[in-house]
Amino acid sequence: MDIRDELKRRRIFFDGGMGSMLQERGLLPGELPETWNLSHPEAVKEIHLEYLRAGADVVTANTFGANGFKYKKDEGYSLGSIVTAGVSLAKEAVKEAGHGYAALDLGPTGRLLAPCGDLDFEDGGNPVVMNRIWAGTDPVLIDSYVCQIMHYTTKDVPYIELAEKLGVGSTDLKNSHIVYCEENARKELPKSRKVVELQDAVEEVESCSACYGYLIPALEMLKNDGLFEKLDTKICIGQGYRGKTGKLGVGACTCKFEHNVKGCPPTENQIYDFLKQYILGENK
Repeated sequence: MDIRDELKRRRIFFDGGMGSMLQERGLLPGELPETWNLSHPEAVKEIHLEYLRAGADVVTANTFGANGFKYKKDEGYSLGSIVTAGVSLAKEAVKEAGHGYAALDLGPTGRLLAPCGDLDFEDGGNPVVMNRIWAGTDPVLIDSYVCQIMHYTTKDVPYIELAEKLGVGSTDLKNSHIVYCEENARKELPKSRKVVELQDAVEEVESCSACYGYLIPALEMLKNDGLFEKLDTKICIGQGYRGKTGKLGVGACTCKFEHNVKGCPPTENQIYDFLKQYILGENK
């Protein structure tokens, strides 16, 4: 039965968390959970089956944190392989259980745009005041146009061409009729607006955007004070560290670490003050 028909007649129940279940099976701090789709496929499939046996109607693939910021080609990862394997395992579990649905799981990148975060124009876009509203009847065509003014092609944003293949809309701007309410409206954005990147000092596993978003400005404050380079260890942050121990962590998820910034999330000033004291030896 189509899930839309099911929704009309009863409540649909989804599964629970994947990360905590993987941790019970040996996922290490700092290890990317989605890599288990390739390295430990049976474990991932068994988790799906456990949820289905418990009564879940929908199991979500182990793809929550699968994005281009975490899985980079030059570091040996194939994002496509990880996602494909994750979806396949969810589908296999549904087939084996004899009921249910498999769904792709899409989570946040865990990163924020500058100036609140460390993503620059090339990676994620800096906020730029445009005083502009786009309106149209074809969402795919609108996204294709936005790509053009941001100096991207639709091939750089895979979901746009996928949407076209699914029949949602068109990527061909020849089919568009663009009307500017003001003749002097800017037709393009600047090609580059680089900001300082500080993420190399962080070991992030399934962090929420709020916690990570406060950490990066705090690190920049430390850099401006000439203290950032004196950090002697990586800073751990994210739900993947729940119940784990380590040296230096930020947020409630790292509460068992030797040195921990309390809060959920702690503010950037709280993080800054704590790390400053840590670097100066006051918290060691």
